[in-house]
Amino acid sequence: TAAVVPTQSSEQDYEDRMRNDLKKLAPDDSKQYKSLRRSDRTVLQKVANDMGLWSHNDGQEVSVYSEGPQGRDIREQLTALRPGNMKLFEDLPLVQWRYARSIAEGLDLFVGSGEESRVSDLTVWNLNGSNEEFAAGLSDT
Repeated sequence: TAAVVPTQSSEQDYEDRMRNDLKKLAPDDSKQYKSLRRSDRTVLQKVANDMGLWSHNDGQEVSVYSEGPQGRDIREQLTALRPGNMKLFEDLPLVQWRYARSIAEGLDLFVGSGEESRVSDLTVWNLNGSNEEFAAGLSDT
């Protein structure tokens, strides 16, 4: 995955270049943009959002991910977690790990720190629901 460092002549030109660049993303593909100024990160994330793409800002770097079958599977598994259930995702590439973590946090699920397993693994628990729902979910595991 190549890094793109903008040479911005105007915000609209930059936005158009990013839109054209992001159109090339295949499903379940990602791209990292490094050494971006704050204004460039803001524009890039707006363009990604407008195009229905997931993005993550980490300092001067922005990752953009195009959800395809693998991303949809991650989202569906997280959405289906019942109270008391746990899901372990193993050996996720970094962008999919960030994507899964972001989706889980958006669903108010508990995300393990990763310290107890490999960095590429992600453990997610649904700690929501009533005591009865939670107990029923625990007995399912």
